Amino acid sequence: MTTPSQVLWRKKYQPSSLHDYVWNSDAEKAQFAEYIAKGALPHLMLVGQPGVGKTSLAYLLMRELKVEPSDVLFIRASSEGNIDTVRTKINNFITSGSWSDSMKYVLMDEADGISHAAQQSLRTEMDLYEDSTRWIFTANYENRILPAIMDRVVLFERSAPDRSEYLRRCLEILAAEEVRCETDTDLAILTGIVDKCYPSMRSCINTLQDAAKGGVLTRPASDVAEAEWKTEVFGHFLEGDILTARQKISANATKTDIEEYYTWLVGNVELFKDQGAAVIEIADGMYRHAFAADPEINLSATMVKLCRLPMAG
Repeated sequence: MTTPSQVLWRKKYQPSSLHDYVWNSDAEKAQFAEYIAKGALPHLMLVGQPGVGKTSLAYLLMRELKVEPSDVLFIRASSEGNIDTVRTKINNFITSGSWSDSMKYVLMDEADGISHAAQQSLRTEMDLYEDSTRWIFTANYENRILPAIMDRVVLFERSAPDRSEYLRRCLEILAAEEVRCETDTDLAILTGIVDKCYPSMRSCINTLQDAAKGGVLTRPASDVAEAEWKTEVFGHFLEGDILTARQKISANATKTDIEEYYTWLVGNVELFKDQGAAVIEIADGMYRHAFAADPEINLSATMVKLCRLPMAG
């Protein structure tokens, strides 16, 4: 049995209404409210960096439309997005009858992981069954989706949410958990968490749970550990100990952590004598990260280039 302390806040506080969701703008919220009022969605493409709520929005829309679970097919495209999945699992779902005679939905998560062959094969199904089945795609990188798919969807770019709405949601969660956030110290800790995690709501909620101890906010233990391994990795590259640096990245960093490392580098760009040159190298690494088969190798290559630049002081 799961005790309250074991419940993950990011699961507990998944948005259950349009009010709970952190929107990019009032106009975006109004557009989705209009879809719900009409009782069905068009084909959608939700694009944005990890943690900004693409998948949460897809599930929220299903709840708001009161779609039966049997009328929703969830596909994690990064692991299932091959041609055989499209031809069997998806085709079987969209050609079977609906229990409620209402619209069915295919939620294609991480759609930028779909092979090009599978993407090509989706076009026919999207057109042929559009009166009975709609598609919601989520993707981190729009440029990995074929134009043939993009032509058939309404695109919503999930950029950084409104910061005041982001903070409002954090305060709502803390209040629901009876965690005090009143003193200057409390607010400073919360501001630090928001600054670190924004725009990822998922990361922020995880960090808030880590920081909430006995009804008060403390500085997250993860902050210290994260700062330590990032600083240590940087030091190893400066010393030319590339093997140790790569081993530490592999031991501590997920793909999302590696993405966040570039942001950490930008935040510490004053370490370099020529900050402009450093920013250019970091930006180039971030761009190549979107296409890299192995993110660790790409980060390591970026660090080798960076550490060849003169250091400040």
